[in-house]
Amino acid sequence: MRRLLATTGPITALTCACVAITLATSCRADAISSWQGASASVNAGGNQATNAGATASASTGGTYTLSSWRGFIGGGFPVSIPINSGGSASASGNPDNLLTASTYLKYRPTGDLLAPIAGPDNPIQATASWNNDSLIVHAHSGASLPDSVQLQFKVDLAPGLTSTFVSPGLNGNLSIGINGINTNLTPAPVAPGQYYWGVAGDLGGVKFQPSSPDGNQTGTLNITLALHPNGVSDPFSLSVSSIGSSSPLVDALSTSSYSSSISLSLTGVTLPDGTPLTAAGYSASFASVMALPEQPVPEPATFVVWGLLAVAAFTLRHRVLTNRPGH
Repeated sequence: MRRLLATTGPITALTCACVAITLATSCRADAISSWQGASASVNAGGNQATNAGATASASTGGTYTLSSWRGFIGGGFPVSIPINSGGSASASGNPDNLLTASTYLKYRPTGDLLAPIAGPDNPIQATASWNNDSLIVHAHSGASLPDSVQLQFKVDLAPGLTSTFVSPGLNGNLSIGINGINTNLTPAPVAPGQYYWGVAGDLGGVKFQPSSPDGNQTGTLNITLALHPNGVSDPFSLSVSSIGSSSPLVDALSTSSYSSSISLSLTGVTLPDGTPLTAAGYSASFASVMALPEQPVPEPATFVVWGLLAVAAFTLRHRVLTNRPGH
């Protein structure tokens, strides 16, 4: 019997170890299998560029010609207007600049126009996406996993619209996609040649701050993900797009340029109450192997306070022990 136990004991232990390794590998494999990579695409100036992989970036542009009628007293004559457009998109895998998309369009001086600009359809669009990633959380010894986790993001908008007289059609829009649901952000005029994104409060889950004088705007976005018993969260997908107008309808236009950009940054990985996972004693990683954002560290003054408290505690303890009978 002892011989049997001596034989089966190691086998049982080895079997349990193999099962544990298999389950751990399976959990990790399930998390990794959810990750579908990054993608970037740009369509501008009649050209197209696409890229996909663990990270992705793309850019392109070109010049095309539109036609209209230039006005003068007593009549008008046809004019050809060259338009230069382009864009770029990037899914970097860097939490500080995870997704970016930008587009631009430029005109030469045209003077007064009697008719809308007409010409070929040349869409201007840049899109970057992060597809089906998951967070993997590990609990410290003796602790249980939380039921959910929260990802915190920052959204930056830069309209960059400038001109002496802007066409109503010379704007376009930006958009944010969260798990396949897009929220469009359309600029609104403040004054001739000055635009801002015209969003305030909560729009599609993004809480925006008021626009700055230069038209830039910042918002915050939180995504709550359910966490499964194996420590793997529900997958999440994100995208940003900049979409420009390629054929502005205009009655009068002088020198003009248009540009817009949107970027998305990961700023925190926390419990639902906002406590950073690392501060709560958990460790985490992404199936995509994207780095976690840097956690805030105490200011030097905080270290000084901790030091003073430690010294005070030590002094108090020393006094208590000294004043005890027999000391």
